[in-house]
Amino acid sequence: MDKLLARSHDMTSVILRVGVIVGKPDHGFDCRAELNKLGHIVAVRGYSAHILSTLIDLLHFKVEFVGSDSWGSQDDEGVWFGLLGMVAENVVDLMLCHPTVTADRTAAARFLHPTLDSRRMLAYRAAGLPLTQDVFILTFTGSLWLVCLLMALVLLAASFRVASLQTAKFLSEQPEPWTWVEITLWAVAATCQQGFSKEPQGIACKTVFITGYTASYLLYTWFAAGVTSLLAVQGQDTHLQLSDVAQMGTDFSASWDGLLPEFFMVRTL
Repeated sequence: MDKLLARSHDMTSVILRVGVIVGKPDHGFDCRAELNKLGHIVAVRGYSAHILSTLIDLLHFKVEFVGSDSWGSQDDEGVWFGLLGMVAENVVDLMLCHPTVTADRTAAARFLHPTLDSRRMLAYRAAGLPLTQDVFILTFTGSLWLVCLLMALVLLAASFRVASLQTAKFLSEQPEPWTWVEITLWAVAATCQQGFSKEPQGIACKTVFITGYTASYLLYTWFAAGVTSLLAVQGQDTHLQLSDVAQMGTDFSASWDGLLPEFFMVRTL
């Protein structure tokens, strides 16, 4: 993938060497190589190949397939052969035909991808993805709720300012000294549906009270909604856009368990 990332502006001359398995049953791997009569690889099918084909259409690079008779094996000295050996020796840039992570291949799969425990995975470097937006913006409809919250804050500040005038002679003929502390207590009490010892009277007090009550209620509601959304996104799936591979330098690998591409699950690691 370094070839792709290093020349993301012009990939038409990039040739990516891709290792695939040939001459093996395809039921244990996520690809199937098709050979011509001369034994040359003419096509590769399967989910990993589907991803590669999508990337080729997106980035316009070329591919050279290199065949191997095994996915990977290790000798007594710890040297890897097969596709894993090709990757280690830089014979290929990328390997397809990852095995489905069954019991007999778990150790080998974890050697290549230590963080993978699922049979259906897409591993990538999450730090390179554009996921740094505030979680509330991601979970609500655009930034509409932030605009409403800002309006509530302005409304609340205005109610405090009006209540701190100590007298309502500009709003009513009867002076009504209400402080911002009193209006806050009234708003909180009304929001919690609790009684209070002093009842607001007159147009001035009622105006300030309703303003403070509305702002406090909206603040309480949106704060609760924000906390709820924050808790809700924990552990949720994140959809990876293929354009991120070119734009953000994303590292990824894939394994398939027989499902169709549209059922492929993507998770952050």
